[in-house]
Amino acid sequence: MRSRVLPRTPDAADDDPDGAVVPVHRATAPSVAGTARVVPVASALVPAQRAAPEPAFGLEQVLAAARAAAAPLGLSPASVRAARVVQVVSTAVLEVDGLAVKVYPAGSDAVRLSAQAAALDAAASLWVRPVAPPVVTRHGVVVGYPWVPAGAPVGWPEVGSLLRSWHAAAVPTDELPAWTPLRRLPGQVAAYAALPAADPGLVRVALAARERLLTEVSGLSSGLGVGAIHGDVSPSNVLRRDGRPVLIDSDFVAVGPKEYDLVPAAQRRERGELDEAEYLDFCAAYGYDVRSWPGLGLVEEICGLGAVTFRVWCAAQRGEDVSWLGTALSRYV
Repeated sequence: MRSRVLPRTPDAADDDPDGAVVPVHRATAPSVAGTARVVPVASALVPAQRAAPEPAFGLEQVLAAARAAAAPLGLSPASVRAARVVQVVSTAVLEVDGLAVKVYPAGSDAVRLSAQAAALDAAASLWVRPVAPPVVTRHGVVVGYPWVPAGAPVGWPEVGSLLRSWHAAAVPTDELPAWTPLRRLPGQVAAYAALPAADPGLVRVALAARERLLTEVSGLSSGLGVGAIHGDVSPSNVLRRDGRPVLIDSDFVAVGPKEYDLVPAAQRRERGELDEAEYLDFCAAYGYDVRSWPGLGLVEEICGLGAVTFRVWCAAQRGEDVSWLGTALSRYV
């Protein structure tokens, strides 16, 4: 995403005392994921009730959280005031004095973030890792990473090779969360449901589709094996560090079917965003073409529903038109 500078909100106290570092909890007897064929989904199979709308998350909260976390991250108040805002969506990223400072909404699971970051130690050369444990503030949870300047684009064949190395790494999985697709859907739908123009019938459609898809996931098998996955593979989540591709954004790292990380390339091929030759080079670099996986159709349905509810959540947050939702959900009725 192209960096942009947004106007700062009025300064709060720079010495906000509520920053608390969450320790990284490591398993005492780590186990390496094997090749179990039944995909663990854990609590994702519990039927979702209508969740409360998520609180507003904007630039004011982002900057307040960054100020509160400055000292634990080794940053000065002045450097935070001069921060460059890269993005503010469901999370935010700031460039601050050589760090990429990522801010999550208040109440985000810092223990989960710690476990995900700890897992990266087993594949340190493949990832941009946090410089410190998450810092919990009353405004949000903050994690700092080394800033990696934008370099030459990373092609899909290089992504395939990088994923092959990641999936082959001996990553301890005891403390990693299970792959829980659509776990954010109830909160996203609740944001829509709170709108005056919301259609309760569409809320029911989205929640029922989630339950149906998660029931089908319980029978999903993985030929490549169940292990540590990235969970959000895209060109924007791969950078070059010293000329070599590295993964970023461990928010969705989990224990799941390794095929899941290969689906985004197949989807881009299907939409015509990736030509057949480059896609086949990606497959050759990884060593597998996910189009042969029986679970591909189900995962594509899950990704499609998740994209729709994320889009409507964004629209609700921004006060934008949501009249398109009925058409978007029609395939799930």
